[in-house]
Amino acid sequence: MTTANKITIIRILLVPLFIVEVLNYVGQGNELHRYLAIAAFLVASVCDGVDGYIARRYNQRSELGAILDPLADKLLVVAGIVLLSLHHESYLPHLPLWLTATVISRDVLLLLGLVVIHYICGKVIVKPHVIGKVATVFQMVAVCWALL
Repeated sequence: MTTANKITIIRILLVPLFIVEVLNYVGQGNELHRYLAIAAFLVASVCDGVDGYIARRYNQRSELGAILDPLADKLLVVAGIVLLSLHHESYLPHLPLWLTATVISRDVLLLLGLVVIHYICGKVIVKPHVIGKVATVFQMVAVCWALL
């Protein structure tokens, strides 16, 4: 297993910690939980760039990494957006449900399109596009900003 994939797995493992800390903060109002949630989210977000850099710089691109990296991105961003859209007597801002539905629907439609293309054409090679990377960064920044 490559170093880049190990970092990606750490990102995935940070998602449950982030979720637990946000829920603890919402339930208790203890600022420590908010800081821990922000830290987990920031570390996972920064590691997104780090694992990609390592994979490219040290030629550690792999099929596993091509699956795990976008999965880690989606888990983190969707968890943050869903948590911020839940109705709760919270210390956190509340995102409108239409925004959450839009983000999740976009990802589901992309996945369904990929499945259909794979079914029709066979093997599909998916390459990340700069617009998708920028969108992910903006979503991560928005969630982190809301947590501050």
